[in-house]
Amino acid sequence: MNQVNLELNDLLTAVNMISYGLIVICAAAGAAQPFLKGEKNFSGIKYFVDFVTSCAAGFIVFLLLRSADVSWEWNAASCGVSAYFGLKIMNTLYFVVTGKFKLTFQEKGGANGN
Repeated sequence: MNQVNLELNDLLTAVNMISYGLIVICAAAGAAQPFLKGEKNFSGIKYFVDFVTSCAAGFIVFLLLRSADVSWEWNAASCGVSAYFGLKIMNTLYFVVTGKFKLTFQEKGGANGN
């Protein structure tokens, strides 16, 4: 396995700047989604917290994929998706990692299972 050394100059290339911009745009859109759909009443603090955690999720994925030497196309796409889902995906991963993720199945239908 190749060891990848990251330096500040490696993080300031044009492709990485595009990834950072994509992270910010997707984080802003993902944080605004519940407010635009009408699921929640708008709160500036909630929006800011969702935006910051979405940016953090996107940047964490960026660093993980960058250190794994994944191609820049997959890196940018994965960063955008993770930034868009942000807090939701971080909570899901937390529950999966800690073993607290439980799936519940509800039986659909009546007493005879129809």
